Amino acid sequence: MEAEIQTAISVLQRRIRAKEDEINNLKRAVNDMCSDAGAEPLYPHTSASDASGDLSTLRSDQFYGQTIYGAARSFLEMRKTAGLGAASVNDIYAALRRGGYKFEAKDDENAKNGLRVSLRKQSTIFHRLPNGDYGLLSWYPKAKPPKDEDDADNGESDKEKPAAASSPKPARKKAAAKPSVPVSAAVATAPEDGSSAATAGAAET
Repeated sequence: MEAEIQTAISVLQRRIRAKEDEINNLKRAVNDMCSDAGAEPLYPHTSASDASGDLSTLRSDQFYGQTIYGAARSFLEMRKTAGLGAASVNDIYAALRRGGYKFEAKDDENAKNGLRVSLRKQSTIFHRLPNGDYGLLSWYPKAKPPKDEDDADNGESDKEKPAAASSPKPARKKAAAKPSVPVSAAVATAPEDGSSAATAGAAET
């Protein structure tokens, strides 16, 4: 085969691969929308065999314009094709940035936290391994989502937190009852000279 023909074929193959990547990215975007809506993916066979390129040739626009779910899944599929498998949040974040994905966050830490939350929320797509790395759930057919996954990342769960001790309210003191004066005592202390009667009569007049 002449060199010119071989060169032309190589150029056309690259163009075909680029078109295939574009189509597969669109399929993944549709699958992501289905997942967000709680529906089955329309293109379930878009898998690791459709992943584009390898990690050493990651393009600067590899993940540009994709959803965070589609970009993360594409990267993990590329790792699977390269024989690497699951990856840490830091590795996924670095690859997505290198591939042109734009994180809407004020700094790297907030962007990583947002990525971590997104991966946890899509447990039908991503699976968190005991060591904290993330892979695709389809790689682990018998795997179950880890219990208290949020607790593993955030520490103590609300159930484990001790209830705050409530300080006892001080007992309200009852007011001392005023002693009642017996009628007999009142009669005994009345003046004998009739001054009270005279006073009462003066009041009536």
